[in-house]
Amino acid sequence: MKKLLMNVFVVAVLTATTVACKNDKKTTTSDAQETAKPTVEAVAYKVSTDNSTLKWEGAKVIGGKHFGTVNLKEGVFSVKEGLIESGKVVIDMNSINATDVEGEEKEMLEGHLKGTNDKQKSDFFDVKDFPTATFEVTGHEKGKALKGNLTLKGITNNIEVPVKVSEENGMLTLVSEPFTIDRTDWKINFNSGSVFKDVAKDRVISDNFTLQFTVEAKK
Repeated sequence: MKKLLMNVFVVAVLTATTVACKNDKKTTTSDAQETAKPTVEAVAYKVSTDNSTLKWEGAKVIGGKHFGTVNLKEGVFSVKEGLIESGKVVIDMNSINATDVEGEEKEMLEGHLKGTNDKQKSDFFDVKDFPTATFEVTGHEKGKALKGNLTLKGITNNIEVPVKVSEENGMLTLVSEPFTIDRTDWKINFNSGSVFKDVAKDRVISDNFTLQFTVEAKK
């Protein structure tokens, strides 16, 4: 039983962070910036949460990876001539879902990520104290990148995301390439080899994790 619990614990650790694939882009991270404001001419699009997805993938440094989804709670973007002038998306952290495991393993893994067990509360996302995360637009380089403030666990950093934006028949679609961020920039340090030097090599979790999103919004 002890061995089983340890295996489940290790699996739980794996999911929260990611080793980026070679084709993934490491996003530029910097201090929080002033959020963008829309012009009068901009058109507002409300995010369709049912038709939008946020995917994550995480892994240990040595072998093994896990992946899943997180739901969007709400959001809106303001657009003028194909350029996103402003916007905000709210992410429901209670919806963290591991899609590559089932049963007790899945339950343990998601519980660890959410921090629903008091002993593991601060290991990862601590959804009791931080039930949502946000992304607020600070700039948009048309055809290349969307810049915005990403807030996780009350910590805000600015990131640059490779994204394609299209408008058609009253629908706005944003599709990002897979991109990686460094979790320790948001003080998510559990079993980080760069933060803790005494973690056994087979327990070290990559500081990088991969995200990819598709967002649909309607006028």
